[in-house]
Amino acid sequence: MAFDRSLWTTTFYQDAAPPWLCPRCTSGILKPDPESFREEQTAQSRIDEEMNSEIWEPDWYQGRFSCHLICNQYICRESVIVGGNVTRELRRDESGDEYYPHVYDPYFFYPATPLFRWPRSLPESIQQELIYCSSLIWNDPSSCANRIRTCVELLLTHLKIPRSQRSKKGDLVPLRLHRRIELFMFKQPELGESLMAIKWLGNIGSHEGGLTKTALLDGIELLEHVIIEIFEQRTKRLTKLRKEMVKRKGRPKHT
Repeated sequence: MAFDRSLWTTTFYQDAAPPWLCPRCTSGILKPDPESFREEQTAQSRIDEEMNSEIWEPDWYQGRFSCHLICNQYICRESVIVGGNVTRELRRDESGDEYYPHVYDPYFFYPATPLFRWPRSLPESIQQELIYCSSLIWNDPSSCANRIRTCVELLLTHLKIPRSQRSKKGDLVPLRLHRRIELFMFKQPELGESLMAIKWLGNIGSHEGGLTKTALLDGIELLEHVIIEIFEQRTKRLTKLRKEMVKRKGRPKHT
């Protein structure tokens, strides 16, 4: 499953939720358990309703919720707790009648759901950072960007890009991430450019704050692309496949 940006920006209903991946088996999809929903109107929303009872509209409602999402794989059935804000929105049914379903806007998941299905060969240290990323994506984009930057550091270390070098005086001097990415770019310019873009994003998250969800998702999508290219060599494999098919003019490959 490639990185799906919509999973991290959407609201959901009791009877319908986005296909969030199960954090345990990473193959199942999490489904809301309708009986587990717990909800309370916020104190301010109650006060506003009481003070404006004559003109109060249901879609002014504000609340908090929690519920369980259950993995749809029978052999797994992992339970994930999700909590956040709840509102009501005006909808019309097929007959044109108005109704106000509850709309759930997540703020946290526990345990965190995976951002995407990463290769099995991905080092455990990078997997753990990606889990941290997914736990922060809803409520702290700047900290999440910081974790993405750490993923880049760990990835370069896995690829044996030096973390230090000798100075003219012979001292061992740590290399900044920027320089490490430049060294990687000598080997793979396109992927290196993607890592450089992620690094700049991480810098904003670390030093400037105020990182938008859209910018954060851009960085995660680039990181997913780099990881897939390095550990699964998707482009190289598909290029080879394409050339072989053209050479055979579409005929089946003899075994």
